[in-house]
Amino acid sequence: MIFVFFLSIVLYNTVMDTNTTVRAYAKVNFSLGVGPIRPDGYHPVEMVLASVDIYDTVEVWIQGTGITVDTDAPGLPVNEGNIAYRAASAYLRSAGIDKGVHIRIKKEIPIAAGLGGGSADAAAVLGGLQRLYGEPLSKDALLGIAAKIGSDVPFCLTGGLALATGRGTALTQLPPLAEGPVLLVVNPGVLLSTGDVYARFDGLAPGPRPDPAGLVSALADADWPKAASGMVNMLEPAADSLCPEIPLIREALLREGALAARMSGSGATVFGLFMDRGSAQRAGERLAYPFVRIASPAMAGILPGEGKTPPMQNY
Repeated sequence: MIFVFFLSIVLYNTVMDTNTTVRAYAKVNFSLGVGPIRPDGYHPVEMVLASVDIYDTVEVWIQGTGITVDTDAPGLPVNEGNIAYRAASAYLRSAGIDKGVHIRIKKEIPIAAGLGGGSADAAAVLGGLQRLYGEPLSKDALLGIAAKIGSDVPFCLTGGLALATGRGTALTQLPPLAEGPVLLVVNPGVLLSTGDVYARFDGLAPGPRPDPAGLVSALADADWPKAASGMVNMLEPAADSLCPEIPLIREALLREGALAARMSGSGATVFGLFMDRGSAQRAGERLAYPFVRIASPAMAGILPGEGKTPPMQNY
């Protein structure tokens, strides 16, 4: 009888360990410097990146065969066109695992918005599979997979605050941000293609380059006015020409008292740096855009969610 009791516990835990939930945090670019296009088609970048507490919820199940995806976001691909799908495929292949994966993505991060939502989802799949399979891959191996999937995926896997160089995959982890200002994150509901923004950038004279070392120093000292003045995104002129709402949002945030207002990534999301949550809240109430959120720094790129998920059900 005792044997049967313990066997039932083992079987129960085995079933529960076939699925997990991961929070996938967005990122913002405090600065983004871009160099001329290289022969391999990539632009070298220097970016100061920060995780923020806007997140997608990614649920991962082990299944017999195949990779399947479902999501609550209309228009999001559920096949190889989804970076989370490709992350699962790359992980299983690298780990030599002959199983399938089902992925469910509950979106909160806007799509094609410069906030790294797809990359965060891919990182969550990598982290979720590592958790489910008992971490068969080393950290370096996992980061190597992430770098092959997408330039922002390694940062979304580690998160926090970091300097990213090269293709954006060479990371230098920085000390966590001190408590202080909060961000008001605003998206106009316009989808911007990263490729289109970079193509427009290549046709324009390059603007002033950011000083990432100066920005990093200001952030470490919690010198927020100096940090605000050091926030530069070289892709803004290109994105502004494709999406006129971007400069309008920047101007509105500055009128509302933001220390700085900058576009994140290749847009179209803009964030304002406010000295306190109350100021950000009041500003957000006066901005009529599809996505307006107050955000604080997050300490990691992905974190376990609310524990194990129930059996799969269709939306």
